[in-house]
Amino acid sequence: MPGLPLRLAAVAVFLLLAPPAEGQFQVRYNSSQRLWTMQNSAARVEFQMTAAGQFEFRRFRNLQSGDEWTPPADRAVSPIRFQADGEWHVLLTRRTHTVDSHKGQVAFPGGRVEAGDASRVDTALRETEEEIGLARRHVAVIGQLDELLTVTQYRITPVVGVIPWPWEFRLSAGEIASVFGVPLRWLADPANLHVRYREPLVPGPKVAVYYFYYGEHTIWGATARMLLNLLEIVRPLLALPL
Repeated sequence: MPGLPLRLAAVAVFLLLAPPAEGQFQVRYNSSQRLWTMQNSAARVEFQMTAAGQFEFRRFRNLQSGDEWTPPADRAVSPIRFQADGEWHVLLTRRTHTVDSHKGQVAFPGGRVEAGDASRVDTALRETEEEIGLARRHVAVIGQLDELLTVTQYRITPVVGVIPWPWEFRLSAGEIASVFGVPLRWLADPANLHVRYREPLVPGPKVAVYYFYYGEHTIWGATARMLLNLLEIVRPLLALPL
């Protein structure tokens, strides 16, 4: 809205792989290389722990086809290609009805940038730990999506990462009511995307508002827009429906 100050925020867009039919990944740690390996009969994923105690994604290998994928050196947005029997999911939260704004709505973990944050990544990881108890050392950050400007004058930086799964979260009782995962393949199905139109805040064409209805959850607004941006990147790599 014109005249309102621009506020900065960052959210964490976490990708996780539900255990495939043949069982959960086996996890191994090589202490000399500080290398964690997750593997099942279909795929192997490698993460390395840095001197700062954070996980960094190193390599994915499809054990059936022999294909490999590694992140680019510049650490730009890095779409994930995973062709195992499991399905990639994206992690979302439902806010409580006691928070100041967006009561009961679905959102990514995240929040306002604070003075002590070194970067937008730092903001997203700090807020994630505060909201759902997931420490940054368990997150492999793989990049960022394009910034998003909301009607409430927030400029949001979506930070994309991969997390272990399954995981036992510790929710902030005053902020987060629950966490849940949504399959990327379900989100990519055009039949599950709904569009409504609202009047603009200033004269001009009507504005599209996007919705997903996943079970009891309504995913809409800025969260839905960020999901659509994510799908645009990963759709061709995951062979998702158009």
